[in-house]
Amino acid sequence: MASIASNVTPNPNPNTNVVVLSLRKPLSCTFASNSSLFGNKFIGKSLSASIQRKRSDTARFAGLAPINASSSSHSFDVVIVGAGIIGMSIARQFLLESDLSVAVVDAAVPCSGATGAGQGYLWMVHKEPGNDKWELAMRSRKLWEMMAENVQQQGMNPLEILGWKKTGSLLVGKTPKQSAMLKRKVDQLSEAGLRAEFLSSCDLLLEEPALMVGEEGGAAFLPDDCQLDAQCTVAFIEKANRHFAAEGRYAEFYHQPATSLLRFLVILFRPC
Repeated sequence: MASIASNVTPNPNPNTNVVVLSLRKPLSCTFASNSSLFGNKFIGKSLSASIQRKRSDTARFAGLAPINASSSSHSFDVVIVGAGIIGMSIARQFLLESDLSVAVVDAAVPCSGATGAGQGYLWMVHKEPGNDKWELAMRSRKLWEMMAENVQQQGMNPLEILGWKKTGSLLVGKTPKQSAMLKRKVDQLSEAGLRAEFLSSCDLLLEEPALMVGEEGGAAFLPDDCQLDAQCTVAFIEKANRHFAAEGRYAEFYHQPATSLLRFLVILFRPC
């Protein structure tokens, strides 16, 4: 995970409700109190962090030549720590859905952490309808589907650009008890609006001839579950984010790990 470290400095404008991160090298980062992205106003106490610079003291403003961070100061409304698929997607959402400026900071480069090691599965077969993460999982799935559709609408192939494939997913059991549990799971997922079916051992053999579970086994099958190539997807998102660099709304600070969080952020939401 990437990071920012800094000397603690007071909010330069104490009359505004912002969060300030100021670095040893002059990069100040503020979180604005009004955002069309959230539809709410919020107040945040000041936050400070510090960044450990590696290699060269440069900040890469996407699409532009590297800028010497020791010779100039740059301010951002939002600083995202970590340039994996989640961090880059959050940056994309801020850039598209608000007028806030965004900096992405990482200890290395994009996809060098969990994203690079992941398989990019967008599976619902192992989710539990009704638990505290269900709505978030459904929303996440929908957003990825929308991105794939958007890529296709632009005349590009989601398979080539995102590595997007509708592979389907299987949750396999070998015993009668496991098969009964999988049947109940299929019923739950179907009631929650997903296309799901139970495959007997014979049906499973037709789908996956190399998978032998015995006569009493079976599987929960979700044909609409998908997979993407995380590295291709991050590269696509990063390229799109860089279009906002010319407006001064986006920058990348790679090879600069966050070393400490000196003050915690407190956010209070108010209705608009």
